Amino acid sequence: MDFDELNKIMAKTTKIKMEIDKFAIAIFSFLKNYHKLENVKMEFNDNLFSIGSYDIISKTVELNLSCIQKSAENEFKNENENKDLMLKLLIISTLAHEMCHARQYSLVSSSKKSFEAELIKLLSKEDVILCNSYLRYYLQDIGVYNDIMQKRRYYYYNSYDINPLERMVNQTASDVCLGIVDKLQNKEIYDNFSKKERLLRLKGYIKFNEVISPVYSYAHVLGIEKELKDFCDANDILQKPLNFRMGYGLPITVEEYEEQKRLLK
Repeated sequence: MDFDELNKIMAKTTKIKMEIDKFAIAIFSFLKNYHKLENVKMEFNDNLFSIGSYDIISKTVELNLSCIQKSAENEFKNENENKDLMLKLLIISTLAHEMCHARQYSLVSSSKKSFEAELIKLLSKEDVILCNSYLRYYLQDIGVYNDIMQKRRYYYYNSYDINPLERMVNQTASDVCLGIVDKLQNKEIYDNFSKKERLLRLKGYIKFNEVISPVYSYAHVLGIEKELKDFCDANDILQKPLNFRMGYGLPITVEEYEEQKRLLK
């Protein structure tokens, strides 16, 4: 996904002195327009257990600004000269993450065919149900909805680190922040974010005689490895660019894995 123009706008906004809540509203508006998510709204919620969340049914992004500020203070306590910037980058990262979830679910519920939408539908069939009000009401009516949602919660959160949906949005949020820091021409912070981005790309890949990809590990948990293999073969996955594949946690070769490990040194 090309974030170049969006990063230019957000880099300019990041330089402007403004209250944190107003900054969050501005970034949300940029992302909402960029992703064409007209029905998505944002609310501040200091009772949220995390820094941010996205509710599929109400189409609401929630931010806990108090929690974000505390997280920024803990994570960037040595960044005395860049505290305001680092706080804003954490807000951007959180919003980019949650808005990408909103985009994922808009793809799933639309009639448009895309690689990303089909992959999500394959790996997260319960989310397809959540996105469709008619399916929700029907499954509630026949008394199986709660069991399906319990299954979703179990697989989603017990395999969070290899969950492709989370991997996609984490990678996107990282790319956005890296692009903004690049526009701001802050080499020290750019190098820091660049290293984190490279680590994130390799997260979940396991090398034995071959490289096991995160998306296959997740498919194994779900018991749909054959379905995933058929999907990857139909899309000629190994012919896709490396950045594309690693963004989704898709298969890479041993040689590609070794090269990525070398870049971390």
